[in-house]
Amino acid sequence: CGLVIGNEAEGIRDDQLGQAVSIPMPGGAESLNAAQAATVLLVEAVRRKLTND
Repeated sequence: CGLVIGNEAEGIRDDQLGQAVSIPMPGGAESLNAAQAATVLLVEAVRRKLTND
């Protein structure tokens, strides 16, 4: 299993994706930069791992 984060402008090509996820953006924010998005996804992955063990 791996996590690939695309850059803010281009993202990842569709032919390179196995699965895509999105991060809900309440409060009017339009986007996160790649580092912020990676942090959110990794924290969620760790949270799920800790609650499943």
